[in-house]
Amino acid sequence: MKWFGGNNSKTGRVNDFGFIELEGDESVFVHKSSFENCKSLEEGDLVLFTKANGKKGVQAQSVTKLYAFEDNFLSLLSGVSDDELKQCRAASIAPILVYLSQEPTLKTLHNNVPFKSFLKGLCQSEFGKQFIVELSSISANKKSIAALICGCKNWEDLFGEAGFSKESLTDCISSFGYELLPPSYVTGNLTFLSEHLQMLSEVERINTLQKLNKSLSFSAALYLIFRNVAPHPELWDIERTQSSGELSLSELLKRFVEGTVTRQNQVEVDEFVRDAYKARFNSFSDYCQHPVIAAVIKPCLIKRKMFMKDMSFIAEVQGDSTLWHDPEMWFLSEVLPLIFAGNNQDDTEKVILHKLWEALLSKHIDIDHPSTFKLFPQCSTLEYRYSHIDLSCEAFHWTPKEGEARFLCRSKECYDPQVMPDLTKSYFEYSAFDWLAHYGINYAVEKAPSKRDFSIKLAGYMNRIRELHSRLNCRCCGNLMMPDMKYARVEVKSIDPSTKQVVITPVNAAYRLTVFSCNTEGCKEFGHRYYINHCLHYKCHELIDSRDIKDKCSEGRYICSCGACCPRHTDRDQTIGELHNASYKHHELYKNSPSIQRVRRC
Repeated sequence: MKWFGGNNSKTGRVNDFGFIELEGDESVFVHKSSFENCKSLEEGDLVLFTKANGKKGVQAQSVTKLYAFEDNFLSLLSGVSDDELKQCRAASIAPILVYLSQEPTLKTLHNNVPFKSFLKGLCQSEFGKQFIVELSSISANKKSIAALICGCKNWEDLFGEAGFSKESLTDCISSFGYELLPPSYVTGNLTFLSEHLQMLSEVERINTLQKLNKSLSFSAALYLIFRNVAPHPELWDIERTQSSGELSLSELLKRFVEGTVTRQNQVEVDEFVRDAYKARFNSFSDYCQHPVIAAVIKPCLIKRKMFMKDMSFIAEVQGDSTLWHDPEMWFLSEVLPLIFAGNNQDDTEKVILHKLWEALLSKHIDIDHPSTFKLFPQCSTLEYRYSHIDLSCEAFHWTPKEGEARFLCRSKECYDPQVMPDLTKSYFEYSAFDWLAHYGINYAVEKAPSKRDFSIKLAGYMNRIRELHSRLNCRCCGNLMMPDMKYARVEVKSIDPSTKQVVITPVNAAYRLTVFSCNTEGCKEFGHRYYINHCLHYKCHELIDSRDIKDKCSEGRYICSCGACCPRHTDRDQTIGELHNASYKHHELYKNSPSIQRVRRC
């Protein structure tokens, strides 16, 4: 701009015109009515315009102000009001394109986060397509453009507007890599992608699928699995869905397979997946043997047998090393046959607690395995009060002398008790409480579980093992002490896996695990028996360890620091040593337990 505006001495008003200076001495008349993206201009401003012949000679039309763009967002928008941007967004594209055409602006765009964010907003606006079309026409830097539009809500449309969708998969991979390919483009080139993956090693294939992860729909992933070029998603599916709330590919695969077993709540897939299924498998049995599907569907088929009370599932679990060491499968294959065979609850309790302890002691199963918490879920009460350790809900129904009945979990009100059976949900999601109810083991009082009920005892027993585990080590040699089990001679009805017939077997079943002794020969503590248990008082979870506590009451019971000892003395003062923070106290008691996953001191 040579000059614009200023006071007119003849009219007494501000001029609404000026002149643009070109190279040499040429000047072009400009009127404010021709401005595209601003309301005024100043001397020295740079502008783009179109020459036109007017009444006063050559004059400027479609005048666009060029801003002095630097590598920061504020400079980019300097002098442009929000109203101007909203009203003249299409016209504002011109100076932005000029700026982006300058090397290396587009290449270094990733370093300027505010500017990139602004451009993404422009891409997703009504002017986005026009902007990308024009940007693609002036820049040969395809990868930077692909990176700019990646993840936009109209990503797939912009990818096509830039002309990229017409290019072959090989060319796109070469130009952009894998991460910048939108889902629709990948889905449209699945055949070529399958052939490409087939030529890669297993490590390269997993690496490629990780890069393609956000561009793969579940249907596309399933297609690649059926074509034997993609392993189980757990090997390459990244945590991309937590923020959006969507399910991971691994979870979707699990639900898809479950749907093929039950024919209910089936996951919707694209038609090309059905075509791939028909081309790949000759029968449902063939489908079940697919290496990826087999690992997912076998537990589903076994649970279907459990649900149908077909005891042939026992041999299948015992014959599969992975399932036999899975706490959920192990527990169900042990307890359900005992119930099905007609054993009473007392005998079932004695036998299963004995087997559970043996399995944990021999490290056959892990008490903290995720499937353990699928059997015995955690409630919000214990999650909040014992934030340093994962404990299963052991809520029971309690009716106070005054007020309404409620659920208590470790003396605190439980607002979401996990112990109530719900047989309306899919049996794939059954907890131990659901399975026991399905097999006819119900609470003595309907909808009112008590501490005496079998399933509540089981949940409490699991928690006790988690808490006491590290405290059961010998203080002399450090080895895990063995329980001094008191045995009950029980004749147990069981299922013979080979004949599937009920047989009666006499067993010694442990029913109390409160006395422990070191079993390491040569240790000074070898054979010394110690009582280790919880305090009886319902408000105290102090550990009673006869290695530390010596005082006993007249009934021969150890006296806790809170004052509690036995039912006869429950009325004595029990306030000694109580702490206001149960979570802190609990952590101090069991901080060495391997079950403690996290620590938070209030």
